[in-house]
Amino acid sequence: MVDEIVHELETGGREVPSSVIGSKVLEKLRALDEVAYLRYASVYQRFQDVDQFVDAIHTLGRRVKPNALQRELFPPEPAPKSTQGSRNVPISKNHGRV
Repeated sequence: MVDEIVHELETGGREVPSSVIGSKVLEKLRALDEVAYLRYASVYQRFQDVDQFVDAIHTLGRRVKPNALQRELFPPEPAPKSTQGSRNVPISKNHGRV
């Protein structure tokens, strides 16, 4: 993440305002880790009350698609192993008698 930000900043002018660096960090964190984004945003944007946290969380909740780089907290469980070779045969109530 840091290398990406440095590369983006190197393509600009000689001096880069700290506000631009902070915005780039926010952008990358938002895509990578929402909790880290909220922690950084709360300091960088100087959240004054809980309402600002709630607003930031709601903004994150409106994201259209999850980021492919973000790990799943609870990965899906593997499907049960198949029972190859076994067949489901219906059992009749008359036990094969006609």
